[in-house]
Amino acid sequence: MQYEDENVSKELYTKLETFSTTEICDAIGVFHAMDYTMKPVIPTGTVAGPAVTLDLPLGESAAVVDVIRHLKEGDILVIAGRDARNSACWGDQRSAYAKIINAKAVVVDGAVRDLPGLREQGFPVFARAVCSGAAQKTGAGSSISVEARHGCSLCHRY
Repeated sequence: MQYEDENVSKELYTKLETFSTTEICDAIGVFHAMDYTMKPVIPTGTVAGPAVTLDLPLGESAAVVDVIRHLKEGDILVIAGRDARNSACWGDQRSAYAKIINAKAVVVDGAVRDLPGLREQGFPVFARAVCSGAAQKTGAGSSISVEARHGCSLCHRY
């Protein structure tokens, strides 16, 4: 799988990280920010990098591990989890795996779990909710590297 965009340099992502989120939102215009209910669960400041998108069916999470295996250093995984707040598709083990391969962050339009472990990992996690229940792992109907809606904002794979 190839996710890199040859038109965007690592230097540009590094430069973007020197700005606050509000400065970036001001620069790109109205309605390009994530919904206000998307919060930093494990805050680390501004993150910027190529987005690898995953569109999950409601309550499903099996494809997440497959996608993590393909992440590259600096990638941000964006999971369109259908606003599922009662079943988490991300937790501390997945953060540990993503951190080992030097991914940049994960953004989940849905729930995450294992908050103490997430804190211990220190890997940047943004999500709509925290819950204790896990999503199913049936492998049904996931789409990788597509345009994905997250937090009412459209994320294009760059």
